[in-house]
Amino acid sequence: MGHLVLPAKRPAIVFGALLTLLGAALLALALGREPEGGSSRTGTAFAPPIASGTLAFVRGKEGVAADIYVARADGSRRQRLTRGPGFKYDPDWSPDGQWLLYRYEPPGPTASRPSRLGLVVMRADGSGAVDLASRAGVYSGPASWAPSGDRIAFSGGQPSDSSSIYVVRRDGSQLTRLTPLGREAQYPAWSPDGRRIAFTYVETGGFSIYVMDATGTNVKRLTNGPEDNWPVWSPDSQRIAFSRGEQSIWSMNPDGTDARLVTARGGAPLNWSPAKNLVFSCTRSGVAEVCSISESGTGFRTLLSGAEGGFPAWRPQPAPERTAAG
Repeated sequence: MGHLVLPAKRPAIVFGALLTLLGAALLALALGREPEGGSSRTGTAFAPPIASGTLAFVRGKEGVAADIYVARADGSRRQRLTRGPGFKYDPDWSPDGQWLLYRYEPPGPTASRPSRLGLVVMRADGSGAVDLASRAGVYSGPASWAPSGDRIAFSGGQPSDSSSIYVVRRDGSQLTRLTPLGREAQYPAWSPDGRRIAFTYVETGGFSIYVMDATGTNVKRLTNGPEDNWPVWSPDSQRIAFSRGEQSIWSMNPDGTDARLVTARGGAPLNWSPAKNLVFSCTRSGVAEVCSISESGTGFRTLLSGAEGGFPAWRPQPAPERTAAG
């Protein structure tokens, strides 16, 4: 069987030179706890508590290492959350903004990596890192939090198998496979309403976007490829954005209809902001940047220059507290 295929895992721009920082949007106050010593597998945290207004992103150096950082929208208060050898990327915030998960790829020969690909969960300040993939006895690819915050969908499996979509509890227990063995499935994205999971099937000659119920039933093909990947849901679950060939971003209804070109100025990695804008990696005049655009394709602007595709992840805003009536 084949091993994990990562079509947009590390675009060429991501690790070309020392990545500079991404900027970010509005956030909540992160937990403040002294770092618990981490291993080179999970990375060790060396950051104080995070102030509000944060975006997680990746910064690294080709062939050496990549780590998870956070920063404010204006680029200030940049803080490094992980250290150690290997590549840490694909950060994703828990729905309450208090936890981050990321993928870990160890250094060394590519052929030996699949069995050691980790899925790490840590607090928002970088402390308490735990490798859920090791606990569950599998390797991991891309992952996505359930909106309830108690489960995580990811692609992975046994080293001898092609990757499938699994769901696991946040403590690494109750591992459940949703897609069949023998057919490469990747990039799960849990809808904010909790009902569905979009994902990519690796097919002959490329990749296509599918959607299924959160139980793994009612699988439906949404696109015909050949290079459609990295699906991400809008905050209201009404649209799915995706990358086509890592060169353009498209948006469609959850049933695959009304597919529209959003921009041809960049592609993956991409993510939605709470304000329903898309943030993504783009290159202009040979300069790598992190850019933002509305889902309608208007309002294009550069957030930061030189960010080189740093896997941006907007931190969720906390829900407003309800006051008792009367």
